[in-house]
Amino acid sequence: MECPKEEPYICVVFDGMGGEAHGEVASLFASKNMQLMKDKLPDVKETEGLKEYLEEFRIKTTEDISSYMKEKEQEDLYCGSTCAGVYINEETLIPFWLGDSRIYRWRSSENKLEMLSKDDTQAQVWMDQGLMDEEYARATGLWHVLTAFLGNIDDKIRLGEEIKLSDDDMIFISSDGITDMLLNDTLAKLFKDYPDRADGILKEVAKTWADDNCTVIMIK
Repeated sequence: MECPKEEPYICVVFDGMGGEAHGEVASLFASKNMQLMKDKLPDVKETEGLKEYLEEFRIKTTEDISSYMKEKEQEDLYCGSTCAGVYINEETLIPFWLGDSRIYRWRSSENKLEMLSKDDTQAQVWMDQGLMDEEYARATGLWHVLTAFLGNIDDKIRLGEEIKLSDDDMIFISSDGITDMLLNDTLAKLFKDYPDRADGILKEVAKTWADDNCTVIMIK
């Protein structure tokens, strides 16, 4: 998608927690609340303003999920969604996330793919501690165990560092249905080789017979 430079905007992927109750409902609450808040976006002033904006969104979404689970008399079950998105204002980008959906930047002049988010998973915790590498982590059940998600009142949305965009940058936001199937090296090759990168990535995932949903946003 081509996005305008004259005003700030947010692009975000929400992915319901498939292993828990009513994940599709949690992601729907999240997307609706983000849409309802769009009129407040022009008043956001860089990192601090974005932090307040996302906190208001998080609290409202968490309350909606909690109320829904009470109505269903399923308060003892987890219900939530991941989120991964970017706030862009002219040439400035701030990534934000919660869970294991991911944000990447592809810089074509350098043939470089950079991950701008960090997974909130038990596997990532153990990798950070040097207890396992990525190959081993992917083979364990820990790869899909979230340590934070939208819907848990204690988990706040993470903000990455503010970065300056270049004209040859492309932003790639995806659910784990894509990154579970394709390693970063494979993604980088697809970005380099396919003119229509979104189509190429989705075709490559389809070859793996993946059984999870594959959601992707690309921003040029």
